[in-house]
Amino acid sequence: MAITLCCLPGLDVAWAQDTTAKVANEFSSLLTRLAAITSQQDSLSALADSASGGERQLRHEQIWERQQQAETILLALSDNLRRQESMGRDLSGPRRIVNDLMARGWSRYQALLGSVAVDYDTLRRKRDAASGVERLAIESRMSDLSDRQSVHYRSLVNALLAMDRAGVAVAEPRKAIIARLTSVADLLVTRLRVIERERATVAAQVARASSNQDLRNELSALEERKDRTVDNLALAIELLDRFGVETSGLKVSLITATGRVTADVFNFKVIGGLLTHARKQGLDLLAVHAPRWLFRGLIVVLILAGFKLLASLVQAGVRRAVKKARLSHLLQDTLVAGSAHLVLIIGIIVALAQLGVQLGALVAGLGIAGFVIGFAMQNTLSNFAAGGMILVERPYDIGDEIEAGGATGTVKAMSLVATTILTADNQTLIVPNSKIWGDVIRNITAQSTRRVDLTFSVSYVDDLDKAEQVLTEILATNDKVLKTPQPVVRLHQLADGGVNFIVRPWAQKEHYWTVYWEITRAVKLRFDQEGISIPAARRDLYLHTIPAKDPT
Repeated sequence: MAITLCCLPGLDVAWAQDTTAKVANEFSSLLTRLAAITSQQDSLSALADSASGGERQLRHEQIWERQQQAETILLALSDNLRRQESMGRDLSGPRRIVNDLMARGWSRYQALLGSVAVDYDTLRRKRDAASGVERLAIESRMSDLSDRQSVHYRSLVNALLAMDRAGVAVAEPRKAIIARLTSVADLLVTRLRVIERERATVAAQVARASSNQDLRNELSALEERKDRTVDNLALAIELLDRFGVETSGLKVSLITATGRVTADVFNFKVIGGLLTHARKQGLDLLAVHAPRWLFRGLIVVLILAGFKLLASLVQAGVRRAVKKARLSHLLQDTLVAGSAHLVLIIGIIVALAQLGVQLGALVAGLGIAGFVIGFAMQNTLSNFAAGGMILVERPYDIGDEIEAGGATGTVKAMSLVATTILTADNQTLIVPNSKIWGDVIRNITAQSTRRVDLTFSVSYVDDLDKAEQVLTEILATNDKVLKTPQPVVRLHQLADGGVNFIVRPWAQKEHYWTVYWEITRAVKLRFDQEGISIPAARRDLYLHTIPAKDPT
């Protein structure tokens, strides 16, 4: 269809002329509507100036509605001018007309903004004088007025930028609106700081008197005021950005006041501003609080040092006291260390109180944390319980050689959780106390003396009396063998390989292995001298031969 129409002579020219006429008629229609709206605004402004109270508010509402319609028409005019320009029309006349409209309309718009500012100031004074529910109602009206003003600011900026793109001269309104937005933004930054200080003060009062409804209403009103101020500041920054104005300082103020991280933090100027603000704030904080902090820090250091000295004194006193009591080394070490730790914990609590820490909340928090940790560490708590039982019952002490929990060796250290055992081949074993207490504990060196159990064999052909006499002499000549209890040498067993004698000398526990090795060596040497044979293990092997069968 499009190809057919284009091929008809003269049709494309007629269609273009008809389109141009429609665009021109639309331009004239928009101008007529804009003139009618501005005339209505003038009439309503005159009525609003002579009115008061609710009627004045109603007239201003009607003026704002007309202003929104006018801004919509300005956008349409901008679009119409660009379309006419694309058709190659001379726009000097239409642009001149729009320029005159903008010049007259701008003064009208400034007057409108002035009236809104007056209404806002009136509401602010009423709010400051009101309280309770009435104050919240006024805050709500102020919020509505602020929202309406924000909408029209955005519409105005849209219209100005659209007119600028259409070639209409908007330098004066542009300069004026930039100056106004900059002034408003600076005022909002200051107001935001004041509101934040007031909010912090009221919040502290509410914390002390949470049942005071007036304070709670005041806090709610301040929260709403802060949110409204933040929204207005964000809008002002957005509109200034659209005009190409530098707003990094305002963005820094907005981020620092609200704590909200936005995409602006990726701007190097904003990052630099945030760092500068943080440095300045840190220096100011140090200038104000550093002397008090230093004094408190000095007090805390002195408290901790004093309690550390007191812990050393208490530890020395407890050590002297437990030495006089018949307590195990393990229990002595635990009491000495525990007394010092208890004094240090008290010192830490006193130091925290000097720093302003609420001890009641701290104790409650520690109680809850202790319950959670205890539930999660049941095995560890069982080790604590077992360690306490070992300390009380004293089945072994440091330096004892024990066999417990599947480990054998010398006890080197012990805590409430585990026992450290050093094996004979110098391996360190950490055995949980619950495993030791829940099994048989064999204390090898608990007694001062030990019996050395030895077994020696002689052949059946040897003189048994002589062998027994030699064994008795060997025990008698060893100075580490105790006379009491008396050593025992007895014929014990007629075994397959020979006759077994048991030899049972007694020795001090520290000489156990020395006696064991010396007796064993002496028996071998004396048996060789006396011609007594030690039978070796023997196994008889009998072979039976089966004659081969005759294959025939």
